[in-house]
Amino acid sequence: MSEASDGIAKTESARPAGRPLRFGLALLCVTLALPVLLVLIGLLYGHWLDVQARLRGEATDQAQAVGFAIDQEIAGLSALLDLMVEANGPPGEPDIQAFASGVRASLDRLGVGLRVDDGEGRNLLSLGPEAPPLRLDERRRAVSDLVMGSAGQMALISRELRRAAAPPLVFTLVLPVKRLRDMVRALDLPNTWRAMLIDGDGHIANLSGGIGNTDRWRPPEERLLRLSGAGGAFNARSALGERLLVGYHRSSVGWRVAVSLPASEIEGPLLRQMLWLSAGVMLLMLLAFALAWRLARHIARAGRALVGAAERLVADEPIGSLPPEAPCEFAAVAQALGKAQQSLQTRRAEILENEMRQRRAVAAGKIGTWELDLRTGKLTGSAGREALYGRGPGEISSGEKFMSVVHPEDWEITSRALEEARNPIGTGHYALEFRVIWPDGQIRWLRSQGAPVETDQSGTVLKLAGVIMDVTAQKEAAERERLLAGELDHRARNILAVVQSIVRMTRHQDPRHFAEVVEGRIAALGRAHTLLSRERWQGADLRQLVTDELAPYLESGRVRLDGPALPIMAVAVQPLAMVVHELATNAVKHGALSMPSGKVFLRWEVRGSELHLIWRETGGPALAGTPPQGSGFGAKLINATLRGQLAGRIEWLWLPEGLECRLAMPAARAMRRLSMGLPQLEAEAVQASLVADIPRFTGCRVLIAEDEAPVALELENSLRDLGCEVVGPAATLEAASRLAAGEPVDIAVLDVNLGGQASFPVADLLLSKNVPVIFATGYSDLKGREAGERTILLRKPLDRGALEAALARLLATGPCQAPRPSPPQEQTREGEDGRRAG
Repeated sequence: MSEASDGIAKTESARPAGRPLRFGLALLCVTLALPVLLVLIGLLYGHWLDVQARLRGEATDQAQAVGFAIDQEIAGLSALLDLMVEANGPPGEPDIQAFASGVRASLDRLGVGLRVDDGEGRNLLSLGPEAPPLRLDERRRAVSDLVMGSAGQMALISRELRRAAAPPLVFTLVLPVKRLRDMVRALDLPNTWRAMLIDGDGHIANLSGGIGNTDRWRPPEERLLRLSGAGGAFNARSALGERLLVGYHRSSVGWRVAVSLPASEIEGPLLRQMLWLSAGVMLLMLLAFALAWRLARHIARAGRALVGAAERLVADEPIGSLPPEAPCEFAAVAQALGKAQQSLQTRRAEILENEMRQRRAVAAGKIGTWELDLRTGKLTGSAGREALYGRGPGEISSGEKFMSVVHPEDWEITSRALEEARNPIGTGHYALEFRVIWPDGQIRWLRSQGAPVETDQSGTVLKLAGVIMDVTAQKEAAERERLLAGELDHRARNILAVVQSIVRMTRHQDPRHFAEVVEGRIAALGRAHTLLSRERWQGADLRQLVTDELAPYLESGRVRLDGPALPIMAVAVQPLAMVVHELATNAVKHGALSMPSGKVFLRWEVRGSELHLIWRETGGPALAGTPPQGSGFGAKLINATLRGQLAGRIEWLWLPEGLECRLAMPAARAMRRLSMGLPQLEAEAVQASLVADIPRFTGCRVLIAEDEAPVALELENSLRDLGCEVVGPAATLEAASRLAAGEPVDIAVLDVNLGGQASFPVADLLLSKNVPVIFATGYSDLKGREAGERTILLRKPLDRGALEAALARLLATGPCQAPRPSPPQEQTREGEDGRRAG
């Protein structure tokens, strides 16, 4: 028997470990997008640096353009001034007023002024914006630093005109910063660019007009004053803390031109571009994530459908189809699962067929498998193995428990066979027939065969395995064959003795008539033996027996039979056959069958516990009404057979219309019962009949529950004949329950079906009060209610002998445990008829 295998728990399975598919797809999107994002960030940063470099270069270029424009302006004004100086040079003294009249219009058009001073600093001429006189050190410089005049900041371009006989004259062009501002405006600088001019003394002039608060875009002065080199660009912060990009250029006159741009003006558009680009990228990524999420949902749905298909495959249910959006790979897996299911179903069907075939073979042969672990003593095997020992599952789980059910007389051979099988130098085979004792006392024969299935390196046997089967039927068949052989031998010798007796006791002067009589009697024995042989010596049917003996007369209609088919014991077949033959022979020679008008009527029936046969002849020779003088061998044979072999009685009635012979014998002595599951009770009934002791159960109170009135009355009469006191009978479950609960009883006879309701609740109530129960039923199977220490099952119609045996067994230890035998009583015809009617 195999141990109970681990079942698949029907509890809900735990969630599988790992991350869901959505997370994996999101991670895939991140994995794919991250390099792109990093590249994009790198490109944006490179673009940022490129824009910064470009802007720095542009700032430098713009500063250089402004510087070049200032240099060109100063160069042009310097050339103009040189022309003016040359025009007033020798010969002669210059006419300043005339000069002034000639250049005034040009100066006004150019937006510059002119100042002429002598060597001592006296102003000789002043046109246009007024400027302060040049200091002595400034006269030597071609272009002065910025100074404040009537028109604001201005630069002075001076030339000295030397005269031979007079002090030099200093011609100075006044260049207002406004002129430079207009010039810068003409350069069309971007609106956000701001230009500044820093002279050699650090004066700063704004070259961009209409700019409002200059603190926003003006770099720190100390940084402007530290500018060096021909040009360049740098980052700085204004007085308001705003970041600036500043480009500068050193002009040819030593001035420095700076162009500044607030970083917000250049970074804002760039940042907006980058922001829009980043927003677009993020939107694309979000879209990708959304698509991935949706795709994950579809794939997850298909995955769940695939998991469901796999689970249905395990449960042997139809796999079904996947959602339409499932990937083709999933569909291929589902198709493979479908093919696997078909293959599994085919294999399962083959396995089930093989298993059923094996189970049928095992069940038919009552075979089980076993495996014994010699190290631990653990005994396992196939399901139902313990049933061979009369035990439930798991009760025979070790070698020790196995030995506890073995018949004590077989302990030695069982241990010897086990030692022989585990002996490394032994036969290596385990074969044994032994007996086991079931809990109900039954002794069953088992045959076990096995061999070592596991050994260690030294050859020591570790495990034995084999098969075991119930061979009780074979043993009983062998025993029956042995008994049958002995019985046949006995019967053969007995037949020889009977034939010898027939020959010796048959007296007749006529040899021919003597032969006919002997042949007839021997033929009757032969027919009886033929009938027994046909029924495998298990008995015969009474109607068939009578028909065979009276066959020649039945065809003519002169013999009429009336009686049911009754099973007759094998030991009673020959005597009854001889009795019927002798009666028929007597009727042919002397009775009704000796005349054409004569007829015979044979009737048989069971009355109570007796079998009755009535032979009645009519239409034959008239009788005197008194028994004839003396009796022949036939009459003696009938009397001896009936009284001696069948423990019966006979009554001869010599009526005027013909002979009537009444035969009666105990049914338990002549009839064979076929009640299932009660061979012991039948044997006890037969034994009780053989000793002619009918037990009496005086004083025992018996509860009857039977819904069929005739059966209840017959059962009541039978129990009263046995001396019992009857409680009931009850025809319904309610009445039976009421009597069982309120009446003291010693035993109960319960019909299993009371008006369509099972009487088991009444039985359980009685058993709880330690009252034994006899079940009476016509059912073939009661699902475990047949056997028990305090219960017995009898099949309907009830046999009195079986009923008596059941009462004797169940009341063996009760208040009626000592039944007193009653003397045999001759029953009157009326009493017999009364019981039969009941």
